[in-house]
Amino acid sequence: MSKRQTRSCARKSPYFNKNKQDNDDEDDESIVESDESSEDYIPEVEVKTHKRKSNLVVVSNSPVKKQKTQARNEKSGSSMKAKRVEKSKKSTIKDRNNNKKKLVAQKSDCSDDVDSDDDNEDDWEEVEDAKIFDIDDYKPDLPENIKITLDQKTKKCKTERYKEWLDSYIRQSINRMRKQNQINRHKCNILFLINRLVYLNRFASENSILRGLIASIFTFKHNRKDSKIMKLVPKMFESIKKEFTIKLDSSHLDADLNEIIMSDFQSSTITSSLTLVLILLTICRWTLKVPTRLCHQLNVISIKPSDLLLKTKKKSNGASGSSSQCDESPSIEECNYFWIEVFDKEEKKWICFDLENNIINEPHSIGTHLGKDVTYVLAVDEDDYITDVTARYAADYVSYAMKKRRPEDDWWDRTMKIIKRPECTPMDDADRKEFDEIMSRVELPKRLSEYKNHPLFVLERDILKFQAIYPSNAPPLGFYRDQPVYARECVHVLKSRETWNRCARTVKLNETAYKIVPSKFKLDKSSRIPGTKLSLELFGEWQTEPYDPPEAKNGIVPRSAYGNVDLFHECMLPKGTVHLRLPGLAKIAAKLNIDCAPAVVGFDIKNRMNIPATDGFIVCSEYESILTEAWEEEQVNRQEREKANREKRIWDNWKRLIRGLMIRRKLKLKYG
Repeated sequence: MSKRQTRSCARKSPYFNKNKQDNDDEDDESIVESDESSEDYIPEVEVKTHKRKSNLVVVSNSPVKKQKTQARNEKSGSSMKAKRVEKSKKSTIKDRNNNKKKLVAQKSDCSDDVDSDDDNEDDWEEVEDAKIFDIDDYKPDLPENIKITLDQKTKKCKTERYKEWLDSYIRQSINRMRKQNQINRHKCNILFLINRLVYLNRFASENSILRGLIASIFTFKHNRKDSKIMKLVPKMFESIKKEFTIKLDSSHLDADLNEIIMSDFQSSTITSSLTLVLILLTICRWTLKVPTRLCHQLNVISIKPSDLLLKTKKKSNGASGSSSQCDESPSIEECNYFWIEVFDKEEKKWICFDLENNIINEPHSIGTHLGKDVTYVLAVDEDDYITDVTARYAADYVSYAMKKRRPEDDWWDRTMKIIKRPECTPMDDADRKEFDEIMSRVELPKRLSEYKNHPLFVLERDILKFQAIYPSNAPPLGFYRDQPVYARECVHVLKSRETWNRCARTVKLNETAYKIVPSKFKLDKSSRIPGTKLSLELFGEWQTEPYDPPEAKNGIVPRSAYGNVDLFHECMLPKGTVHLRLPGLAKIAAKLNIDCAPAVVGFDIKNRMNIPATDGFIVCSEYESILTEAWEEEQVNRQEREKANREKRIWDNWKRLIRGLMIRRKLKLKYG
């Protein structure tokens, strides 16, 4: 029999289990006897005995082997008994100490309770029952005037600061939009009034009915050689007074102009100032044959909006946080104030006539009659060309207030370039000389704050970063507290090489920078001092020349350092190339191995960065037809692909729908 089989037999034999139980009982009795023999034994403590794992006893039929196994078991049993006795002694000593501590604590608690009961009995006293407070019976004596002050110097929480910031941001955004809308309204009003002025001028020049009525009544003759304009126009006005009775009435100013003129001629009574001015204008042009202009003040709405949101909210009549003023549009009488200017060829100057108010050659008197804020005064000639004559009639033309009444950008200058006479005539030279004389008579400001943004004068301290005085030896017009005063026309704008390139101009060769300033964005990495900015070279317009575009050679488009073509103006298009605005042309050109470069037409600001804005592509002119045909073919193929994909998507949707309906019908038939 093998060892594994003998061990299994030993486990199953009743002799093995019986010996194991007897040995355990003997061990427990020995532990109890040893505990009872000790002097400090406490009967309440329960001693926990730990059962040991008995060793396997190998049973064999051989007597020699049986003796060996019995000796081995006795040795192992005696050693295990000694270990178990030591552990039980240690555990009993710990339990005994814990029980002693518990008994001492209980005795101390009992003594404390007894002492506290005795003390409490001595401390008790007899008192009356407390009265319950009733709020209805509470009637305190209070003064008549009570003032409660709260400390307002408390720190604002994050939510309040965020609300204030959000309110200010919304208010500023709304005000910015309202200001821009007001500027747009101001510009539109100017254009409408200019259109009306041109219409009235054409009415006086091209209306045959008005000329016929005037020719049928007036037979005015004069000697052109001996007479002067200063005398002819008043005489003509006197002849009009003989034929007509002048009774100006503003009740029907908004009526049709033809009806007003016909009724005035039928009744021989002039009731409108506009009719009188148009008659004078027609007689001067067709009878006297002298250059005559129709003048009018543009009574436009203010450039400043009146409905801006205020920072401090003031609630009144249900409105809060906005100004209560409204735009005051000019009245009809103010919009119908006209006069004429006649050109004197002998003196080579324009003479103004306001015969309704008896004003002859006195522009300042007309200016005072116009009002305080004279912003735009225009004159239109017989060819419908318009001239800005505000400098002749506005007393504060060279002031800072005039500058604030007009748009800050160059919109008005660009508009005047469109509507004024393109070529210069002697009449235009007379205007320019007179305006220069008016500017020369302007005195130097007496306050330091008036020099800033002044249209005529400038101090060297008020010159900006990208401005400079040219020529450098320009003579000063005067001095203010030992500071030279220069003419504003000597101040020029300076730009860098890249900025001049965007203006279709390049800096000449061997030109030194007129001014060097620190760059705003670029840092000098080679400098030891952190935060040091690179120097930026600035040049004036006199140091530049028109941009000369490069030429395409061998089918390759000339590019910039960034791989694009700078096309900020049409004149910057490289020679031998064309500009194609066809989306997706780069992929087609890549398939055909044709050189193609994107055209950069400007820059957009995104995430506080300048990003180039592209518009179309630049290709060589010999590949224009090939790329155009390929692009059109690609568009046809793309439409066919989109159509096929759309049809496939439709069929798939129908299949999905029919399959779902069939599944639904089967489930309904099967499960009801």
